[in-house]
Amino acid sequence: MNDDRLADLLFELLSGEVTISDNQPDFSDWKYLIDNGLVEHSKPKGSVGTRAKTITFRRLTEAGKQKLDSLEAQ
Repeated sequence: MNDDRLADLLFELLSGEVTISDNQPDFSDWKYLIDNGLVEHSKPKGSVGTRAKTITFRRLTEAGKQKLDSLEAQ
């Protein structure tokens, strides 16, 4: 993921919660935020009748805020 895309995702979380599904085309971008400890999030939840799971991203962690600050400073 490039720095512009990362900054876009982090900035999007500043405005509120974001809920995504694991079958979205950009799920791997959002998963990157989880894997790198940049966001607080819910556990994946499934829905009856579908295989997709959703995750709610609640807010940036301190590491996420620092990463966004460093990206904006570039």
